Amino acid sequence: MKKILFTRHAKSSWLDTSLSDHERPLNKRGVKSAQFFAETMKSEFDKVQEVYVSSAKRAQETALELNLNRSKMSTHKDLCTFFNAILQVVGRIFNYFFPYEGCKMFFFEYQ
Repeated sequence: MKKILFTRHAKSSWLDTSLSDHERPLNKRGVKSAQFFAETMKSEFDKVQEVYVSSAKRAQETALELNLNRSKMSTHKDLCTFFNAILQVVGRIFNYFFPYEGCKMFFFEYQ
């Protein structure tokens, strides 16, 4: 059975109010929790075949902290509005990769 893993960016910083929402980086807690999550999920992350990442800075930083294979990553601006876009993106992924197979989905959110 194939799996799809979803995760949201780690805790972001609000210290620099001059930054746009898209440019906000991770804060220290976010970096630490992403590193912990990377270690916890290492066996699952090692199996990942493709990674879709928002173009938002905090999402890019989270993906790097998760130690995901960069050669498998593609950046998608429409994922910046995660909850609005995810159903459309997931629908396209399912239709393309899993047209006839059962699929098990996981969604992880951590702070």
